[in-house]
Amino acid sequence: PGKIVVAVLNGELTVKRLVRRGRSLFLAPENPDYEAIPVHEDLDFLVWGVVEAVVRKLR
Repeated sequence: PGKIVVAVLNGELTVKRLVRRGRSLFLAPENPDYEAIPVHEDLDFLVWGVVEAVVRKLR
């Protein structure tokens, strides 16, 4: 927990931070305008991988 993950959520790819709050897990967006998504058994959810690096062009 606390890592940024690439996950499939209800058939769509997403990149979010996997966080633990007490005994619960959430997919938390970096954008504060959006709510965290609770992860539970009934959710169609699969982690594809953990983000280790970001490569981007600067200007």
